[in-house]
Amino acid sequence: MGGRQHFLCCLPLRLGALMISFCQFFVNGFSAALAWYVLVENHQTQLLNTRSLVQVVLGFAIVTTVSAIFCFIGFVGAIRKRTSYIKTYARIVALFLIIKIIFAVIEILSLYINPSGLVNACIDGSTDPNVAEECNNFYSMNKWIVIVTFVIPVFIESYGLLIIHQYGTQLASDSASHFIQSAIALETGSAFSPYPPAKAFQYQQVSRPSSEALHSGGKAYDYPYSDERHSYGNGGKGYHG
Repeated sequence: MGGRQHFLCCLPLRLGALMISFCQFFVNGFSAALAWYVLVENHQTQLLNTRSLVQVVLGFAIVTTVSAIFCFIGFVGAIRKRTSYIKTYARIVALFLIIKIIFAVIEILSLYINPSGLVNACIDGSTDPNVAEECNNFYSMNKWIVIVTFVIPVFIESYGLLIIHQYGTQLASDSASHFIQSAIALETGSAFSPYPPAKAFQYQQVSRPSSEALHSGGKAYDYPYSDERHSYGNGGKGYHG
């Protein structure tokens, strides 16, 4: 088994998987709880005054709930070192990351493809030149803010996904190495010995005959039931070689 991999130069991958899965579980769980709370309160307060807005919040609540569940699975997998849990978690993180990248690309392209439309939406038919100037300045400044707010989270989540993937690969490698070592131990018999294979107990042949104990210089060999009271089969006499 090769050397351990790390993230941020020196921190173990398992710590990174624990931190990422717990933080994502907390953020997604809190967001889901807040979204469901808004939906429940909306029945009384009518805070969401349009059907489309209700659908957006409902979709957000469902997505964050599902994401929180899989993040919790990843957190448990990191604690218990379960390869299947980590792989499932990594697939879900990858799926959501791809979706975020698609939305980020669409939003960034929309800033460059139709900038006049965004500025006109800001002006909203006003004839005041100051409003037009403010909208143009607002667009120029916020364009980079939007790009940064999309790009930086994507890079951070991509690095987090890399850590999770590497930790899953490490767990799979450890499991394979353990399986190979167990197979070798069963093959060599060292699995049943408390000593390494080189020191495992082995029977050795001896040069002394097995009947030596019965022939000790012509003397009778006494065994526990050779006396007359307990003897059987030899007339109470000891065995003579």
